[in-house]
Amino acid sequence: LKPKALKPKALKTKGTETKGTETKDAATVTYTVKTITGSGYQNGTNISFNLLGWGADRNVSFDGKNTLEKNVKKGALDVFEFKKPVKIGRITCVILTTTSEDAWKVNKVIVTSSEMNGEIHLYNQDGKWMSTNVTRGVNELRLCSQGLAMYQVLVKTTEENIDAKITLSRFKDTSRTVSLGFLDNYSEDNFENGVAKFTLKNMQMYDVECITITTKVDDKWLFDWIKVKRTFPRFRAKEITFSNKENVWISSDEKEGVREMTLCQN
Repeated sequence: LKPKALKPKALKTKGTETKGTETKDAATVTYTVKTITGSGYQNGTNISFNLLGWGADRNVSFDGKNTLEKNVKKGALDVFEFKKPVKIGRITCVILTTTSEDAWKVNKVIVTSSEMNGEIHLYNQDGKWMSTNVTRGVNELRLCSQGLAMYQVLVKTTEENIDAKITLSRFKDTSRTVSLGFLDNYSEDNFENGVAKFTLKNMQMYDVECITITTKVDDKWLFDWIKVKRTFPRFRAKEITFSNKENVWISSDEKEGVREMTLCQN
């Protein structure tokens, strides 16, 4: 399957209820929030953002008409831009709040501001859906940076493709130190027969010894190997190869494969 992404849209809105350091110029700081929609059929939603910086009392809120279109496609990138007379420093977390009953799942939120260098990538680690209807999701979701490390993931696909979540861990027991991201490149076919490259940012730093691949969609996927290497910081970084020696298929349909697979070194 080849996910189609919506064309990015820059939406501007006026926010309310801000805290932090007031600046002299009312338009000093520009905040940009990008949302990447997850897999599966998606309805639109109305969403508000609260960005958190260093310190518990440093935050800036953007409420109001931040709307994602009806029937938003998986992999869609939506861009929201705001200007506020508030400085919160380096952004560490975002709190998303929905006022819509329609169900929506975000894979990743990318945030930055005009006073920051670079972007911060925040992943929906638990794969939660959002909705005011408690049977369909949660109305508030907090996503935070996992760290400063960056990893490169190479995947060799044998047959078909899928939307997959990857967990990097130091131990087979993933309840211990882990980082989690999505193998998802915006506006590209994530998996085709051959090798695909993914970059996971703002991860915890350690030597990866195990990976866990998880899916919640019905597509089936067979991969040959996955290679993981920390690209920042580079100190003592090495590339680790995890091979699918048993040729096990990944799928949420138990008739076609397994929903989750953990591979460890040796």
